[in-house]
Amino acid sequence: MAENPELQVTRTFDVPKETLFQLWTDANHLKHWWTPTGYSIDVVKFELHPEGAFHYNQTSPEGHTMWGKFVYKDIEKPDRLVYISSFSNPDGQTCRAPFHPSWPLEILNTLNFIDEDGKTVLAMRGMPVSATEEELSIFQNAREGIQQGLAGTFDQLDTYIKQLKS
Repeated sequence: MAENPELQVTRTFDVPKETLFQLWTDANHLKHWWTPTGYSIDVVKFELHPEGAFHYNQTSPEGHTMWGKFVYKDIEKPDRLVYISSFSNPDGQTCRAPFHPSWPLEILNTLNFIDEDGKTVLAMRGMPVSATEEELSIFQNAREGIQQGLAGTFDQLDTYIKQLKS
């Protein structure tokens, strides 16, 4: 296994950090961009407070549905957001990823929103929680695919930001 399985992604968005923070913490905004490219999303539950949950499902163009959730740990408006993400069942119980039996059950995500001349640098870190060596290795080996998936999702966020500005 690699020495540091933590995933780090940085991206700059053309909005103030207060706006970007809101786009990450409001279900009415998340439902417009928090999906893999081509998927639709249904928000089942949204509670923005420590230990509150964002529970949702995403449906592929072929009709396959995946369930997921965030459990919020720390909310420091508009600078920092910390949550644990996981796959879930329709009742919101954490379960294994549908694509790999050894995918980590939970990923701790820390998002820092950094002002840069009216734009916002989003610095995101993700790390498996209480993972086995096998789960850490699977996560590490998926790093490139995760980064590509996040790039597509962040492209959708950029498009949504442009729509909001027009």
